Amino acid sequence: MIDNGGSAADCRKARNADADRSWTELLVTDEWQLRGSGFAFLDPIGFRYYLPAAMILNLQQGDRYTTSSHLTLNKATKPGGFRLQEWTRDKWSLLDERQRRCVARFVRFMIAWEESDAPDPDNSWRVAYERYWKSVE
Repeated sequence: MIDNGGSAADCRKARNADADRSWTELLVTDEWQLRGSGFAFLDPIGFRYYLPAAMILNLQQGDRYTTSSHLTLNKATKPGGFRLQEWTRDKWSLLDERQRRCVARFVRFMIAWEESDAPDPDNSWRVAYERYWKSVE
């Protein structure tokens, strides 16, 4: 609604249409999927809310390559002043230390899962871990 220039009243109405009361409810519905650039449209509150569901669904469905968190976690760790680094890290700003450690462990697991067939030095999960997430463990 915000991206379409909706008024404050339109935005309130759109927020009120969200029926779930806890992120855990997202795990039992086939209607929710946040893929592609979906995480790009979330503020830090939305990011913190949807991230655990996206991580769990990624593991349950065996869908290793399409979780939006994959792109978000990796793009924000590119060295040399990557232009979205600060913007993306802002999304993580509400994650506390325990939550960040959990994400780091998730990324480590994804490295092992993707490399279970053959090691890949270009594994984007490994790149994200080496450039950022190992520093929070």
